[in-house]
Amino acid sequence: HGIMATSLREIRLVDGTGTPRTLTPADDDFRHAGVALGLLGVITHVTFACEPRFGVELRTDVVSFDDYVRDPVMQESRTEFHASVWDPNARRVVRFAGERTALPRRPRRRELRFGYRTAISTFLSRRLRLDWAVANWNFRRTVSGDAADILSPVRVRPQTVQFRIVANGLFQLAAELAVDAARAPEVLERLDGFFRRRRRYLRNPIGLRMTRGDGFSLSPAHERDTLWLDVFFYNREPFMSEFRELIDELDAREHWGKTLVSAPHALRARYPAWDAFREARARFDPEGVFGNALSDRYGLTRPRVATG
Repeated sequence: HGIMATSLREIRLVDGTGTPRTLTPADDDFRHAGVALGLLGVITHVTFACEPRFGVELRTDVVSFDDYVRDPVMQESRTEFHASVWDPNARRVVRFAGERTALPRRPRRRELRFGYRTAISTFLSRRLRLDWAVANWNFRRTVSGDAADILSPVRVRPQTVQFRIVANGLFQLAAELAVDAARAPEVLERLDGFFRRRRRYLRNPIGLRMTRGDGFSLSPAHERDTLWLDVFFYNREPFMSEFRELIDELDAREHWGKTLVSAPHALRARYPAWDAFREARARFDPEGVFGNALSDRYGLTRPRVATG
């Protein structure tokens, strides 16, 4: 599967000139609108491709990092639905692999990928070097349930989400790297060596997932199958400078909604359709109504000059 935007079938928006626009995959500008960071206009309506409800049987187990890294693409594509959690301290990977099934009579929701079991076991391995906590005896299980519960189990109050965002921001940052899946073994080996020498800077285990490439101009998965790495870390030097240098060497793009570690000029160079998006943005919003500090900093828009 690709990122959520690959399920888009229609986007309606009002651009910077006040003109309503309707875009579908048949329109050339659709490739710019799928991942646009709000820079093309105010979206008023979206249509996604849908399908009937179905069940998912999800199997959870643990493998060694050495086994996983031999072929990460196979690991993350052996079933239709998949994700993993990698604990660099224990050098083990918790795998979540699911296949479609009939809706069960007695559905069960799965545990959170970053739930209490993962948090406690990885804390034990990080702080006390008790690597045996990240093992099959603790994680192996099979659950079946509605796809909505199995694949999207996070259901919390908005106030709780806001509290976690503020609390985490006081202690850590979160970035999600998007690297070419063809380089997955090399990337994981490099990160393994990097974090083994910097254990104290890594706040949580690393989330892993794989998506197909797509054609959206600013998508981190633009034109390449992508391995995503969800990394939580302390905002301290010299770690940040060293991490930024490694990201540059890995040619990693980054999730736009999380911490952007790369320098603006470096990130721009990783998007082949960057200039095409800027050209479309100039047509949709010639006065820069939707520009902001982030888009100005990364060169997607030009700072507006105050008049009057």
